[in-house]
Amino acid sequence: MDTPANNLEEKASALYKEAENLYIRKKFNEALEMYEEAYYLYEEMGIDHQLKKIIWRMNQIRDEVMRLENEINAIKNGLDTNASVELTVAEKIQLRIKKEKEERRKEGKRLKTQKMDDLEDIKAKISENLDNSKEDVNTEYLAEKQEEVKKKEEEMKRKIGDKKKNDMMVLKAEKLIEEGRKALEEKEFDTAKELYGQAKSIFERINFVKQVKFLTGEINNIDALKREYKTEVERERLRKEIREQEFRERLEKDLDRKIGEMNQ
Repeated sequence: MDTPANNLEEKASALYKEAENLYIRKKFNEALEMYEEAYYLYEEMGIDHQLKKIIWRMNQIRDEVMRLENEINAIKNGLDTNASVELTVAEKIQLRIKKEKEERRKEGKRLKTQKMDDLEDIKAKISENLDNSKEDVNTEYLAEKQEEVKKKEEEMKRKIGDKKKNDMMVLKAEKLIEEGRKALEEKEFDTAKELYGQAKSIFERINFVKQVKFLTGEINNIDALKREYKTEVERERLRKEIREQEFRERLEKDLDRKIGEMNQ
């Protein structure tokens, strides 16, 4: 027979499990509410190790939300200050990704324009020298400048090609991250860790430091989630065994009682 304490612990465990799922899906506000409810129940039962875990996770969420809000405030400075802007955490993340893509696009455009301007300046100087003094043209100097133009054109093409390649790699990494999040929701921790690791390797190759740091933290977090999940599964198995054992004992007692009544 389940006691009130067992029922209370099962309720707290269910709340904690739901909070973990919300945290994985980046639904931080809802996760905090669930963690707080679980905290009060564990506090009532005096289970200190669960209280410490919840406090650690809630602090982790608050740090992440604060970091996102600092980033989004910088983005919102470019918006109409008279508009009422209320963004969810998910929208903040999407806006941050959009901002980074826009910055990469602008940088590529600026680089291309700058290189084209440099090339046009060199060509203009060569043309001017030819027009002003065709008889005194230094063949060696002209060949040198033509070679300089050729190298700059090749350098510009290479950098434009590198940018396109980087953009494709970013898209691939973002897809891997999304697949990793889905794997986490399915409790496939090893798969999620592998997918996050692949995305991290891509960002390392293109020197995206912030993304590498973020994924390093997420990978470490996966190990902690896996340990917690295994612990919870084992506890559930033990609780089930206890319930089954109690049921068998009650059944045996009832059977003994009925046999005794029949023998009277």
